[in-house]
Amino acid sequence: NNKNDLEDEALKKAKSSQNNETKEILKFMFDLKTISNTNTNTTIQVAQQLFKEKKTQKNSEMEQLRPYVPQYIIDFFQRKPKPLKNYVVENVFAAILYADTSTFGGGKIFNDSEQRFKHYNIYFERILSIIDEHGGDVLKFAGDSLLCIFDTKLGQKNLEIDSKEVKTALRLQILKAIQCAKELHNIPANVRKVNDVTMELHIGIGAGLIRLIFVGGIQQKWEYLPIDCQSYEGPTQQIDIANRYAEKGETVIHAIAAEYVHEDLLKTVPIFEGRNQNDKKIIAYRVHSLKTHSNQKLERPPPIALDNNSV
Repeated sequence: NNKNDLEDEALKKAKSSQNNETKEILKFMFDLKTISNTNTNTTIQVAQQLFKEKKTQKNSEMEQLRPYVPQYIIDFFQRKPKPLKNYVVENVFAAILYADTSTFGGGKIFNDSEQRFKHYNIYFERILSIIDEHGGDVLKFAGDSLLCIFDTKLGQKNLEIDSKEVKTALRLQILKAIQCAKELHNIPANVRKVNDVTMELHIGIGAGLIRLIFVGGIQQKWEYLPIDCQSYEGPTQQIDIANRYAEKGETVIHAIAAEYVHEDLLKTVPIFEGRNQNDKKIIAYRVHSLKTHSNQKLERPPPIALDNNSV
């Protein structure tokens, strides 16, 4: 057989093979043009070694990229490794934390863009580290604010939001979000302050069922968006309301999310929808502390192992 025949044979084997690794090796051989008129077995051995080295390098590169990709996205492509061809919608039961940065004091830091960005990087590195330690997953950045979820991992089980399993899991994730928020507010002053400018967070927390939708596809580029399932007071609307009432250094939890942890909250201040407290309902609570049994740091879930199917 000549070289072209061998290439055709390799492609046929790759298409018909049931073993994914054999299939990838044969395709890899073809891509590198390693098939020659010499001994085919020798060629395959060389290709296997090259493939093994490439796979190791690929996993190492993916590990370097992990901090820049939401854990949920990594998990999604571990479960569904094939490239997306159409939009996908997934249900997620989660607590959501929205943290927005405010600056106050003098304005000297803003006269030096390089110093400003350097300080923001230091501050946000600490923020991201704390969120990660508490098992949070940052989905989106919006300027100097961020949105993260504390996922129950129950979204694929087709459960109702009022089921006992979901309520119990949401309570734990909301407690994680509150504990995380408390630690974010306690970031040392030397990290939050430079010159005469101090940065403070105001944080809103919500909880419930959201949908993550993957949209796009043009030139194989995709975007993912968290949206509410219900038309009123879903988790993203909850954090919008809660964050609106949160002053600098405060955490506000929406009343709907607070129902899951009402036995855990020790000191709160109710926020009413209007000025007249007699006529308006409580819309949110300012959270000051948790009861002792609820204040113990909850375990962080282990990171998902990356495999060669990860995108």
